[in-house]
Amino acid sequence: MRALRHCAAAALLFLHGLAVQAMDRVAFPALDGKVELSAYWFPASASGPRPTVISLHGCGGALTEQQKLSPAYFRDAGYFNAERMHLLVVDSFSPRGVKSICEIARERRTVSEEDRRDDVFAAIR
Repeated sequence: MRALRHCAAAALLFLHGLAVQAMDRVAFPALDGKVELSAYWFPASASGPRPTVISLHGCGGALTEQQKLSPAYFRDAGYFNAERMHLLVVDSFSPRGVKSICEIARERRTVSEEDRRDDVFAAIR
């Protein structure tokens, strides 16, 4: 019975993720002007102004080994789009030539917490 519930829950999550209407790749300049940041825009299918959620990736980056956006963001987009909210996933690493910083000591990282915070402000502009 437990396995059946898990399968049903997984199916619902999968189907909920299919509610994503579209994804557009967008770009905008970083605040320092040194790089063009890339992001993935999942618009809600609702008319009129809608709220937007800006999503930042963790230390492993936003992309898979195949350089595709992680499936988790499509799932998240399904959740937010179902609530009539847009989702913008900002990729702070790829434009800066970084794949992951998980194994790099904080003081040796080339992308800082300040850079990430500034990326949010750049996305808002």
